[in-house]
Amino acid sequence: MSYFPSNSRFIDLISLEVIEVKGNGKQVSLEARWDYPLIHMREGTIIPYQKFGQSMTTNELVSENYIQLLIFSDRHQNAEGTLYVDKDGISLKEISSNTFEYYKITFSENMIRIALADGFETSGKLDKNQIVENITVVDAAMYNDTDFACMFDENMDSTPIVVDYDEEKETLHFLPRHEKEVIELRSIRGIQFGNSREDESFCNPTYVISDIQVDKEGDYANKKVTVKVEATNGDMSSFDAEFYLLKDNLINVDFVPDISPEPFEMPNIVLNSTLYPNRKSFATGDIMSYLNLPKVGESFYFEIHAKDNKKDLIFSSKGQPIVYTKYYKSMGAHVYGTKMFGIGQRIGEFWKNPGTYAVWNRGAEHVEEDGINPGKNLYGSHPVYFVRRKKGGNDWVGVYEHNSGPQEFVIARDGNGMDITNIKTTGRTNMFFMLNEEIDKVISNYYELVGKPVLPPRWAFGWHQSRFGYNTTDALKEVYNGYREHELPLDGIWSSVDVLDDFRSFTVDEENFEGIKDFINEIKEKGTRYVPIIQSGISAGNNDAYNDGLKRNVFMMSPGGDYKPIIGRSTAGDVVYVDFTYHGSPSYWHDQMEKLNEKLPFDGVWLDMNEITSECDGYCYASQRAEDPIDNKLFYWPGGRDLEVGTVSIDVQHELGSIELDSHSLYGFWQTYMSHVYFGSLNKRPMVISRSTFAGSGKFGGHWLGENRSWYQNMKQSVDNILLFNMFGIPFVGDNVCGFKGNAGIETCTRWYKVAVIYPFSRNHNDFGTDPQEPYIERFNEIVDKTLNITATEIIRKAMMTKYGLHNYMYTQYHKASKDGKVPLKPLFFNYPNEPYSYDYVSSSILVGDAVLASLDTTSGVRQYYYFPGRGEIWCPIWDIAKYECIRGGSRTLSKIPIQDIWLHIRAGHVIPLQLSDANKFDLYTGLRSLDDLQNLYTDIGFLLDSDNEAHGEMRFDDGETVDLDHYDEIKVHAKGEIPWVGRNKIDIEFELTHAEATVMTNSQKLGEVLLYNAKKLGFVKSGDGDLVDIDNKQYPVTFTYDDKMDLARIKYEAEEAIPIKNVQRIHIQQPR
Repeated sequence: MSYFPSNSRFIDLISLEVIEVKGNGKQVSLEARWDYPLIHMREGTIIPYQKFGQSMTTNELVSENYIQLLIFSDRHQNAEGTLYVDKDGISLKEISSNTFEYYKITFSENMIRIALADGFETSGKLDKNQIVENITVVDAAMYNDTDFACMFDENMDSTPIVVDYDEEKETLHFLPRHEKEVIELRSIRGIQFGNSREDESFCNPTYVISDIQVDKEGDYANKKVTVKVEATNGDMSSFDAEFYLLKDNLINVDFVPDISPEPFEMPNIVLNSTLYPNRKSFATGDIMSYLNLPKVGESFYFEIHAKDNKKDLIFSSKGQPIVYTKYYKSMGAHVYGTKMFGIGQRIGEFWKNPGTYAVWNRGAEHVEEDGINPGKNLYGSHPVYFVRRKKGGNDWVGVYEHNSGPQEFVIARDGNGMDITNIKTTGRTNMFFMLNEEIDKVISNYYELVGKPVLPPRWAFGWHQSRFGYNTTDALKEVYNGYREHELPLDGIWSSVDVLDDFRSFTVDEENFEGIKDFINEIKEKGTRYVPIIQSGISAGNNDAYNDGLKRNVFMMSPGGDYKPIIGRSTAGDVVYVDFTYHGSPSYWHDQMEKLNEKLPFDGVWLDMNEITSECDGYCYASQRAEDPIDNKLFYWPGGRDLEVGTVSIDVQHELGSIELDSHSLYGFWQTYMSHVYFGSLNKRPMVISRSTFAGSGKFGGHWLGENRSWYQNMKQSVDNILLFNMFGIPFVGDNVCGFKGNAGIETCTRWYKVAVIYPFSRNHNDFGTDPQEPYIERFNEIVDKTLNITATEIIRKAMMTKYGLHNYMYTQYHKASKDGKVPLKPLFFNYPNEPYSYDYVSSSILVGDAVLASLDTTSGVRQYYYFPGRGEIWCPIWDIAKYECIRGGSRTLSKIPIQDIWLHIRAGHVIPLQLSDANKFDLYTGLRSLDDLQNLYTDIGFLLDSDNEAHGEMRFDDGETVDLDHYDEIKVHAKGEIPWVGRNKIDIEFELTHAEATVMTNSQKLGEVLLYNAKKLGFVKSGDGDLVDIDNKQYPVTFTYDDKMDLARIKYEAEEAIPIKNVQRIHIQQPR
């Protein structure tokens, strides 16, 4: 007799007899055997085995016997199991070095899924225990009519396999077709099977066009084509392929499936709703000027080509596989191009190499991307890529996949471009093609599609200090006072979870943070703002935020049928999560923010762990597991990893009819949006920094790159990723200066501050238990350059002053991003597409706007290459450096940047606004504690004439806080030098006020000095004369001084008080007689 538990099914591994117990558990009489022990397998499980009844050594198990899999599904036809494989079964080294393979195997709905859950898939010769000889499904009577099966490899390409049903034993077997073909564990990703007349077949689907209709009337006349696509084999869904010409350089391709219910549709606020979903067309051309389509009756494909040039292909799905089902969608395409970037978020190089890249929000360790599954995808989802079409030109295309479910892009190269396979689970295929010859216009087109980025308040562009470990009000005061005592500017001080009561969001530890409100109000009056953390989880205990949420029913609910909020886990213990799709969530979020603001009068918010991240995988309590999880219907996990690892169940139902599988990657987007709305209710510009992002997040908030490490490699990678987020439409982005994890060395931290000069968001933040890295602490008082006898703190202060000095120019670039869709930070190839080196040094030489080149010191004091583009152009250092010289464009230099130097060069032909323009006087600015103080200093104007002796530029000014971004002044400046045959050399500088709606006037909007770089060129090396004329035609005499080392002329005007730049009409200077 043997006991079998209640409501269970077990199968005898030898006889394959099923024992089913309904109701209470009971004793069952079993017939003993002499040859095999009595072993029963529980329903819903998968077990691997090697030959029964044979005594074998460990070595024989590894090298002489293939793996077999046995599957016994439950009442929902689901089963799961695991398989561990290594080389010898003995050595612990394989575990410590991660050279084992640990697979998770699932069975459901006519499919078997195999994914590497841990370890590393090896290359080279396989041992036999890495090869599957046979897969057997027992108790398989329901599959007796199976007549097809195929297996999918790591690129999700299919290969037929043998399927055999044994009527006597009611078993279904999957086998290789012949002896030379094997099923490799390291290569197989899944098996799909069924009856070709009744079931979906991913193995060899065919889709045929049954009709093509071009709109001839109405709003979409010649702007829309609808192609009816019929699935002709198996029980596959048909779909309509709709092509829209939204603008002459923007095409929307939408596959609308014939299924019910309709696939999940993202909320209107994700994209610019005018373009989508409203699909207002601004195009003047004809959609068929860009499309190649087959004829009715032929297999479906589509090709995007250059306008009116059918042979100049951009994107082609011709001859590529396509599968389009409810939970598995795959489409291959050939993209004609040479280089690609995009597909975020991940840590690694700017350019995308061949490989597999997943898109699904994960709160995970920073692991450098290698293009190999399991995926290295991180906090944000940006399913967009940009391809340079032709080598030697500036012809680009952008492709955006509008889908918030898990996705994967598999990239392979050939001699004519690259094959890209996009794999999705939920939602639908809905693509946008951004066409243009110039990459900056392609990115601007993307900005318009997802929504132009938000402009944070001015103070957000300054210097910020944070760490996990400021655990009292006194600790915050110590940091604030440390900055002030060492004459270091501080624009924002941040609190991590320390400020929370027991780590619970929307609470305050009133015992340790007594007097925090008074402290915040005090420092705010002196120009330093305060930003607290808000984590995604609300503590599931007796606190106001939780109790209020329960009353309003705003939390995400468990799919397990217990009618309770789904429980996750974080530093606060058990937590629940706001369902931001629920109609009551906006008022709930507003009220919680308002209550927190009363306790902590914050100026911005820091949203963390909002991927969602949980310490449980899917669910923390078994009662909250879905009875028939949606995961069992997923043929493939994009990224090759269980989608519920480190997050909540993908079965959670949302009010808008979606499940978490659909909207998981939108959680951070929603939270950012709700927080943005709260600041709007206060008539304040939002300062929202979120770890999790999605396409379109940038119009509501900014981002920091997450929990980086204190290594030089991470410093370099921060530049690549900040550039990418500029492309993704989230230009207000930064990294943890000096690194979050690990202990930053003095030189590492010092150089990191120099790099952070051009970070839009510059915050020093590190982990609990790591060495302090505030720039004023004693260890930074160490001499780092013995020749100059200069300390790390002094260099860091120089970096801070330099960032301030460039602020008006930087602020202008970010205002233009928000108003005009211009990219603020960009690689050299944006402006110099025909220079090969522009593509090679993305992270070391980057452009700030069009006028400033930043050469970034991201190594440990070793030489690296920097490129100065533009053959025939001149680049001059903006501030004095050790070896001051202007550099001719088109030159690559192998240099070791001295630790005290910050290389920022102005480009010939440009005019830029500057403050603190004399680095030798940085020490004199002792009262400069914040960007508020910077508004008390006049703005200088620097210019460098080009080969035609001209320079252009513009600057924008506002109050730094106004919500209406039209309230600004823009002044355009044009300088023209002349070298006449007879007479004195002269320069005329014209000022034009092109936009005049600023509501305040500060000293920073008034003219200080005018700086002429490369002054010898026109002979301005001695005293000269001239005048400044204001808009009332009043004249003011000008003089200038000359700096021989920098070859810089400083032009000054004589007036009783400084003149607003917008009131200047022109400046005329000429050589002395």
